[in-house]
Amino acid sequence: PPPNVTGSLHMGHALNNTLQDILIRFERMRGRDALWQPGTDHAGIATQMV
Repeated sequence: PPPNVTGSLHMGHALNNTLQDILIRFERMRGRDALWQPGTDHAGIATQMV
């Protein structure tokens, strides 16, 4: 992943990706044609707070 202005990677990053993975797998099990398009927005609010 790209550098983060809030510091180094931590468990919160892993939790976020895990929750996204769980939700997309659940929707696929329900028969939906779901696409998980991972991405980041590392230049948002955190940058404004610095």
